[in-house]
Amino acid sequence: MLTMTTNQYDHYDNQENAVRYLSKIDFQSHYLPPAYLDFLKRHYPGDPDGYPTPDYWTMDWQRDKMRLLGVAYAHLMLSSPNIWLPDAGECLDLARRINDQGAGMAAEDPAHFGLIATLPLPYERESIVEARRALDELHADGVGLTTNHHGCYLGDPRLDGLMRELDARGALAIIHPTAPAVLVPDVCEGLSLPAFEYFVETTRAFTNMVMHDTFVRFPNIRWVLPHAARSLRCSPTGSRASR
Repeated sequence: MLTMTTNQYDHYDNQENAVRYLSKIDFQSHYLPPAYLDFLKRHYPGDPDGYPTPDYWTMDWQRDKMRLLGVAYAHLMLSSPNIWLPDAGECLDLARRINDQGAGMAAEDPAHFGLIATLPLPYERESIVEARRALDELHADGVGLTTNHHGCYLGDPRLDGLMRELDARGALAIIHPTAPAVLVPDVCEGLSLPAFEYFVETTRAFTNMVMHDTFVRFPNIRWVLPHAARSLRCSPTGSRASR
């Protein structure tokens, strides 16, 4: 199953009407658990993907924003750049600490928050281990996947073992764009990655998944594709997938 998230106010005249009539679910409520914030400061100082890392985030702040926007339930999920370390064991340990902290936050208010687990991709074996732990022991709502993990794109056969695990569970898998594996020099300079590359990257990953029959071979995974699929709407691959 594939869901494409879109602008939450598309069918309303203004924000006030949207808040009044909708009880929305935020599928990508980006949060900053301490382990992830420390990782970003160590490995991504400055402005990863063109935006500075916020230095302030709390559950109370999140609740206030949810009330303002009429959000009834939020899936807590990391944003780009997500995590990667050259050692698979260290990457797994980082994912575990992040998920433990996220599960603790969600447990403070389970009626309004749930965890989208972080996986130590592209390390498939470690990711399967953590997916099982997060879904079975931490009761995560699902897993979060970026369009590529250190150059390994969704749809890559190297991830088939993880896909089989998620498919067997009918798991929720939420995709988030990240920096492409290769950036073309001297093109669109001055634009932050979310302003352009994220949309192309989402289409690239989705197309790779279609070309490798990911949705056909693993039909029970409940996918959420971000940002209304963006340029996928203009792609013949999108038409193929819809059929």
